[in-house]
Amino acid sequence: MRSSESSNTDLLFLSFNQEASCISVGTRQGFGIYNCEPFGKCFQENIGGIGIAEMLYCTSLVALVGAGDQPAFSPRRLRVWNTKTGAAICDLNFVTAVLAVRMNRQRLVAVLERKIYIFDISTMKILETLDTSPNPKALCVLSPHDNGHLAFPSGASPGEIVLYDANNLSVLNAFQAHRTAPVAMAFNPQGTLLATASESGTLIRVFSVPSGKKVAAFRRGSYGAQVYCLAFNESSTVLCASSDTAGVMSAYLPSSFSGIAEGTRDFAYARLRSTGVPNQCAIHGPRDSDNPIVQLYVATADGYFYEYSLNLAVGGKCKLERENVLRDSTSEEIEAIYIS
Repeated sequence: MRSSESSNTDLLFLSFNQEASCISVGTRQGFGIYNCEPFGKCFQENIGGIGIAEMLYCTSLVALVGAGDQPAFSPRRLRVWNTKTGAAICDLNFVTAVLAVRMNRQRLVAVLERKIYIFDISTMKILETLDTSPNPKALCVLSPHDNGHLAFPSGASPGEIVLYDANNLSVLNAFQAHRTAPVAMAFNPQGTLLATASESGTLIRVFSVPSGKKVAAFRRGSYGAQVYCLAFNESSTVLCASSDTAGVMSAYLPSSFSGIAEGTRDFAYARLRSTGVPNQCAIHGPRDSDNPIVQLYVATADGYFYEYSLNLAVGGKCKLERENVLRDSTSEEIEAIYIS
């Protein structure tokens, strides 16, 4: 998530890695990586303004796109950075600005306003270039699973989503998700479900992949809101959604999707410090069937990291467990345990 519109102008980017164990931040000075549990900074590189810093799981590889403060880190240049060596192992230059980067263990996807480039992540050889309708918000998600599912707006009609196979380089399906353009999307960890949020921010739907069949729908609220982020937990039993209303909702996904009613409401929520601040959310747990507690993480563009706990057996208001700051502090530095 780019956060150039946030009140903290030094923080330019926020993103959880594919398993939500770390969060990467881009700043005017460079980029940093924080562990979520226990919270702490484990890496910092001051190389100039970074507008995108996407991690590849817990490896030492990070995809970087500059903020345009210096020629070496232009918004049109994507660099795959090795945090162990402190150097780029690959440079990719584009005609227009790179707006988003998505990665899994097989593919790297670069999203531009009118094009999507797909690369083999092991060789960085370009495999395919997809022409798209104007996509200034770079709405595009890649499944973290090996199935390589990719989803993006089709442009053929408002609200239509294209499902693409980034492994076999073929279109799987196209389906109508909403009457208006979606503003947020997320795959579950298995790449078998796709959640989408409507432009009004009141309706969140879940679709089976690759069929595009709607299997669940949730009412986020009665009033419109800008949805910033959607995220599933590891077992795909909980879906969380964050917005500009200073709240994060969590919806319980049942084991069977038959007969899910349109408009089912959330069963739990968390309150944030302020409204209108862009943010990212992630959810972890439960660790086992005997422990119904999950952890909800929220990182905000004004530089805060919140950890909440949620009892799935009870629901209701999530408990704020910890509040930390996403900014430089030597006391927060810990051993770099994320690198494999």
